[in-house]
Amino acid sequence: RRRMSSRRVWSRPQVHGDRDDIVPHAQGRVCHEQLGSADKVFLSCPGADHNNVLLRHGAAWRDAAAAWLKKAAAFDDAHPARARVETFGLSSERFNGQRGVVVARAKTDAGAPPRAKVNFESAEMGTKAIKLENLKVVDREPFLAGAAGAE
Repeated sequence: RRRMSSRRVWSRPQVHGDRDDIVPHAQGRVCHEQLGSADKVFLSCPGADHNNVLLRHGAAWRDAAAAWLKKAAAFDDAHPARARVETFGLSSERFNGQRGVVVARAKTDAGAPPRAKVNFESAEMGTKAIKLENLKVVDREPFLAGAAGAE
């Protein structure tokens, strides 16, 4: 069985009626368990079917959604995609001070330090996965500067 992606840090609450005859409750539970996120919520709604979860369990749904939105609003990625970064503290001095743009988080083995995939300005550097501890963000939102003048 294929496991769902673990790229997201957290996922939205999964809300499911235990009398759902369109997507069986057990199938919803299996899908939820396969989410790669460690921070996930499955809200089982007794007596609800596929189309009346909000009608029967609106308050519980709103509470779960509000908690998720609060967490999302507080989320801060220190090295977001598209941020301009500069390298430092690398063992080879010639690689320090190199600038580039974060493309995405790089896949790492369990227990390994987190890394970002960076597309560097210099052809010598190209695109590399660099430990976050060796990246200094010089501009978190450079893409907004170009978008502002486009209107």
